[in-house]
Amino acid sequence: IDYLLAFELMESTRWTEYLKPGGTIIVNRQRILPMSATVGNAVYPKDEEIEKALRTVTDKIVYVEGFEIAQGLGNKNLANTVLLGALAHELDVDPEVWLDVIVKRVPQKYIEQNKQAFWAGIGKR
Repeated sequence: IDYLLAFELMESTRWTEYLKPGGTIIVNRQRILPMSATVGNAVYPKDEEIEKALRTVTDKIVYVEGFEIAQGLGNKNLANTVLLGALAHELDVDPEVWLDVIVKRVPQKYIEQNKQAFWAGIGKR
């Protein structure tokens, strides 16, 4: 694959084998500790260790503060749409195509929030 989109920092390392050499990794900086790390049976790797692992595959890494941006928009659940905006920024597809899909797939009461999150993802990387 040309692009790897990861919604959590450590998760980004799990799928790198599928990325083409020189592909792009778009990763949310959010850390979600697995239960094993929470109870002390495992250690969540340091950010530097995760980045080092990613850099063995590609130098094209786009970090996104998706969760923080979503919280700033008033809804932490918008993090995925922020990441979608970051992906859209990398692809040669008119943003209106993505927005059309958001309008068709998102419940009416959340459309405007998702549009804001999408644009935030395009602009804040």
